[in-house]
Amino acid sequence: MGLADAIVQTKQRIKALEAELRRLYADLEEARRALKTEPKRLRSRKGSRLRATSLDREPYKPGSSVALAVEVLREAGSHLHIDTIIERIKAKGHDVTKSTLVGNLSRYVKEGLVFTRHSRSHYGLLEWQREMVEEMIRDEEERRRASA
Repeated sequence: MGLADAIVQTKQRIKALEAELRRLYADLEEARRALKTEPKRLRSRKGSRLRATSLDREPYKPGSSVALAVEVLREAGSHLHIDTIIERIKAKGHDVTKSTLVGNLSRYVKEGLVFTRHSRSHYGLLEWQREMVEEMIRDEEERRRASA
C-alpha cells in the first residue's frame, strides 16, 4: 500500500468518525432535553396544596386524583387519553371530575413533575422518559464496548 492509499483510507476514516461524532452529539442533545424534564421542586403557591417536596416521598398525596391517575397509567404501561384515565379511575370506585383532573395533571406537566403530555389530552408518566434515556445510554455504552 502506497502513501496515497494510506491518505485516502485515513480521510475515509476521519469522515466516518466525524459522522459518528455528529450522531453522538445528536444523541447527547436528545438526552439533555430529556433530562431537562427531570422533576423540579414544587414551588409553593398561594392557595395551592402543592408545597416543596422532600426527595424521599411522592410529590402528590396518596389517594388523591393525581395518585389514582399515576396508578392507572402504571397499570396501562403507556400514555392514555384523559377520558380513559377518568373511566378507569371511576371503575375503581372513585369519583373524579374531568376539569379537576385535567387541571391537576396540567399543573404537574408544567412543573416538570410526574406526568408528560404526549399530545392533546394524552398523558403519560415522566418516569418512562427517564427509563428510555437510561436505556439509550446503556445501549450506547454496550455498543461502544463491543466496537472497542
